[in-house]
Amino acid sequence: MKFISSGPLAGRKARLALVFVALAAVGVFLLSRPGAPQPLEPAKAAPRPALTVRLAAPQAQDWPEVLPANGNVVAWQEAVIGPEIANYRITEVRVQVGDTSLV
Repeated sequence: MKFISSGPLAGRKARLALVFVALAAVGVFLLSRPGAPQPLEPAKAAPRPALTVRLAAPQAQDWPEVLPANGNVVAWQEAVIGPEIANYRITEVRVQVGDTSLV
């Protein structure tokens, strides 16, 4: 292998390798000191409590919220109006669209 000592990358690889070696040496020194904090052991997980169930009696309650809405209400079925007696004709229906039943 031929070593090229000139060019734009000359010496850059050597400096980079030297920096990595120096960082590794400092790290080993700091971790090997007698007063250095030792890595913590993983804490043992506390046992999870079992799921508990409570018995509750159902109660009827009023719903405290009103949901305002707007739009059209359309019948999903049509009502056929006709006489119950044969040969009679309906001449007038006295309700308008939007009327409510008073029954």
